[in-house]
Amino acid sequence: MSLQELNFPESVRTAGLGGAVGFLVGFTLKRAFRMFIVFLGIYLLSLLWLSDLGLIAVRWSEMDRFLGEVLTSISELAGWLVRTLPFTGSFLAGFLLGLKL
Repeated sequence: MSLQELNFPESVRTAGLGGAVGFLVGFTLKRAFRMFIVFLGIYLLSLLWLSDLGLIAVRWSEMDRFLGEVLTSISELAGWLVRTLPFTGSFLAGFLLGLKL
């Protein structure tokens, strides 16, 4: 028996697909973000250590400005995605569930 035989409305199929995709994206993003944070921490600690040894000079104000721009870009991208996805509600619910697990 296929979904077409069950005569589900298109909106139900779209919501189900959005929830499933949202869950998978959230679950995967959570795992990838953890790895990214670990590598970023190692990188920043190595910069601090090399700076302390006097081998490099780090312009922390430029680093702060750059990271601020990156966070602003990510925020704008997330806002655009929420406005343009047709199954946003179910996607967001699945995404949050994926992050929770």
